[in-house]
Amino acid sequence: MIPFLLFILNFSQKQIADSHLIIDAATSRYASEYILISTPFGIYTFDRNARTWKSITTTHGLPDNQARVMGLDQGIMWVATDKGLASADIRLNDWQTYALPGPVTGLAFDDYYVWVTGRFGLKRFDKYAETWEDITDAPASDILFDKTYIWLATAQGIWRYNTEFEKLEPMYAAPKHEYYYIIETKSKLWFLAPHYFVSFHRLTESWSEYQAFAIEDYSSIGDSLFALSGGSVYLYDPATDSWGPFVEIEGYGPLNGLSANPKVSNIISLATNGGLILYDWAEKTRKDYNLANGMYYDT
Repeated sequence: MIPFLLFILNFSQKQIADSHLIIDAATSRYASEYILISTPFGIYTFDRNARTWKSITTTHGLPDNQARVMGLDQGIMWVATDKGLASADIRLNDWQTYALPGPVTGLAFDDYYVWVTGRFGLKRFDKYAETWEDITDAPASDILFDKTYIWLATAQGIWRYNTEFEKLEPMYAAPKHEYYYIIETKSKLWFLAPHYFVSFHRLTESWSEYQAFAIEDYSSIGDSLFALSGGSVYLYDPATDSWGPFVEIEGYGPLNGLSANPKVSNIISLATNGGLILYDWAEKTRKDYNLANGMYYDT
């Protein structure tokens, strides 16, 4: 049997609440050795081959040390901060900045363009001509590229830009809320608003609405969505089409963060005040790491 490894050419992540941005580039064809972590003091990169850490700060060319949105596109790292947008080859660290009329609140990539949004509207950067083009001046809070569409979360509802026919259209069937964030799972798109979570099912093109809660961090495996809120983890279970407490890890006290990379494994990493929990979603088993078995700190 010939092993097959799926390479992902691009992906992006936007900060939610005050959580750190973490991009594991294990499935990237151009930067598979890197893990990227945002902090208030700059971006830290871990090279899993050389097992070395490096930092990227304003000294190297970032507009600001705190990244709000990070993306990786064919080995080019894009970073949006409150003070501007910048990009660089992740291996060369050759940073360049872009003059935009305001902070970028969302990043997306396709084969030809880098898409950005903010209060200034929607723009795209031609990767080959290296020029910017205005699409609309309507403000948006977040964007996501899905096949031939750019999805926009706005204060006036959900919009979609067809990249094939270059047409922007409102999604009239979607519930009308002030949306601020988009999450993608295997077959759904989630649009977050202050009082409601709204999901769009790609196959049936149907919409569902759920009562919202504050999300501090999240991760997904398949269509199962894990959300950290107030120190506890809540799970959207696609089998029951409902949200509820993630009972398998209850009793461990407040949780500080969670992370999963379903393209690599079924492991969900959970940071707690009592140590690190590695929960295997497929096997329904967990391993605990703390002071008793090798960690320097429990928290």
